[in-house]
Amino acid sequence: MDNESVYNKLGVSTEKEDVERALEKTKIEELYLGSFCKMLPDPLDSDYALCLHEDGAGSKSVQAYIHWKETGDPAVFKGISQDAAVMNTDDMLCIGATNFVIADTIARNSKNVSGEVISEVILGFSDFCKKISAFDTKVSFAGGETADLNDQTGTIIVDATAFSRMRKENVINGSEVAPGDFIVGISSNGKATYEECENSGIGSNGLTLARNCLMKRDYLSKYPEISCQDTSNPALYSGKFAFDDFEDSLGMNVGEAILSPTRTYLPVVSEALKKMHPEISAIVHVTGGGQAKTAKVGKGIEYVKNNLFEPSPIFKLIQQESGESWRDMHRDFNMGHRMEIIVKTKDAVEQITSICEKFNIQARQIGFCRKSLTGKNKVIVESQFGKFEYE
Repeated sequence: MDNESVYNKLGVSTEKEDVERALEKTKIEELYLGSFCKMLPDPLDSDYALCLHEDGAGSKSVQAYIHWKETGDPAVFKGISQDAAVMNTDDMLCIGATNFVIADTIARNSKNVSGEVISEVILGFSDFCKKISAFDTKVSFAGGETADLNDQTGTIIVDATAFSRMRKENVINGSEVAPGDFIVGISSNGKATYEECENSGIGSNGLTLARNCLMKRDYLSKYPEISCQDTSNPALYSGKFAFDDFEDSLGMNVGEAILSPTRTYLPVVSEALKKMHPEISAIVHVTGGGQAKTAKVGKGIEYVKNNLFEPSPIFKLIQQESGESWRDMHRDFNMGHRMEIIVKTKDAVEQITSICEKFNIQARQIGFCRKSLTGKNKVIVESQFGKFEYE
């Protein structure tokens, strides 16, 4: 029996073992080993720490390319800018950072991607920074770089780099996670007060699987530039949907669900940090690695998740159409909540859920922490689809 995940068959690794091995050989002067993001000492002031972070929208930009080619509307790329920005800012929220400078990095095939697309991407970054700065945070856009890499990509890659400087005393490094702590999950779908439309909750992870298992093979034939893989791979664009097919279970078009702009939790978490910083042991951005991501923080902890949200409809559809195992689905995707705050008291749980309610976002205690008998961090997911363990 073939137990390889569908995601791996598409050439994507959720665990990135080769990357981890490569990183072991590097010597980076980190302040806090085990913090969610790398923190560096400020060479000019020993009371401060620096964080320079880089991430992007991943292959979500390929889905936007399909929409643009089919409709002629380049404005779809504004959401891709938000995806790239949020994958940085919300990672850095996990160390307690709430003020950022963002620069973009765009790589395109200039034969296939026009200047009007680049204009929308840049405008998208600027608009996101202005909009989110209306809350108790500051995000500045510093411009960036656009490179024509016709021999390296057939479409467009949208990445971002974010920088933050903060006092060391305010850094959340995950070292305070302890048995008895509570895990609060914050929903990734619905419509927050600061969002313009309903969000499917998919974020910017697992898009290679989502796109290929849902979208029709016709797109691969029509736009061969959307894949650099061997087109004989049956997993490529094996779906039955057109981008504008309405799906009742989603309450929106399939393409809209895939392209829902990645929700930022800046308004929620910045308020929580301001009101209850001492009660927060760790913050986890549930992105690459899915529900297993929580094992990244703390030491000698078992994270038991026994009260998860019902998986968002988009994830149920992906599982149904791809045949991916539920174990791998929980490692590929956020499955319904993309941010976790680990707190010390029940009162803190209630405070966070109250803050989220103000923004029309669901939140609840989804689990708890206990001592690991092996000394290694472990995530235990007890879901309606089975019990899954990750280290």
